[in-house]
Amino acid sequence: PRTVPLPAWMVRRHLGQNDITAKKIAEDHRPIFDQMQERVREMEVRVVEVEDCTIQAVFEIYSALVLQTPFNDFCTH
Repeated sequence: PRTVPLPAWMVRRHLGQNDITAKKIAEDHRPIFDQMQERVREMEVRVVEVEDCTIQAVFEIYSALVLQTPFNDFCTH
């Protein structure tokens, strides 16, 4: 599967249209896309290094639940 930039994914979610292409977003929904890009620029990011692959997977799920991260979607995992 192709990776979709986070701002485009956020626009899809905002519009409720999961199948809309990034190209269509750029053409027809540019103001919303620009808004989402700005939102991503302002996001706070923290990095935690976890070397063990199994613990990485569990930690990602745990931290997403505890921190209630709305853009960490496990539907593709």
